[in-house]
Amino acid sequence: MYLQTKNTVTTPSNLLGLHYILSRYAILLVLIRIYLTNSIFYGFMLWNLFLAYMPFFIGKIPITSKKILFLAFPVWLLFLPNAPYLVTDIFHLQQGNLMPMWFDLLLLLSFSINGLLLYFTSLKNFYKKVAFLYNQQIATLLIYSSIILSSFGMYLGRYLRWNSWEIISQPDALFNDVVNRVIHPLNHPRTWGITIGYSILFGILFWYYKNLKISATFVKK
Repeated sequence: MYLQTKNTVTTPSNLLGLHYILSRYAILLVLIRIYLTNSIFYGFMLWNLFLAYMPFFIGKIPITSKKILFLAFPVWLLFLPNAPYLVTDIFHLQQGNLMPMWFDLLLLLSFSINGLLLYFTSLKNFYKKVAFLYNQQIATLLIYSSIILSSFGMYLGRYLRWNSWEIISQPDALFNDVVNRVIHPLNHPRTWGITIGYSILFGILFWYYKNLKISATFVKK
């Protein structure tokens, strides 16, 4: 038996099952922790996971015209930061004695990895839709711009505690926070350190994910 590679394309649909398996595993870990500790401390992760699925499901909407794309894209972009935001929940890793730290780390990593899978799958779905309706150059520009904006959105959510829907409920306050950091970038090094750092990381990972076309299989000699 030897390892052989073949040119088969790994698409988001191939990974759809992995999303659901990881989601169930992460939810199971939360339920186990609640049962053993009588604490719902990590219960908020279930809500964060639900929000992480929002851009994924929006990206699954059939978009057959530029008009539909024009309407769907802003809504998708608004919810997009919720998927990679799960990575930042590792900040909640506790050092208490309710559960071993290895268990809490496993729980948080399960959610984080699932969030990244949802994120990159959603990005690729929209990349394909934009490329179909326009061209690959516009799709590349739009998606990598979305990565930068979603990284900035992660900062807004983690450090300024803004939520996606508050662009409607508190638009003035949110606008002021954003404009202040754009006009005075040197006064907010953490803002741009996080935004640029995660943009580069996610950009590299998305490029690899988008171009992943080789799968390995074992065959009998």
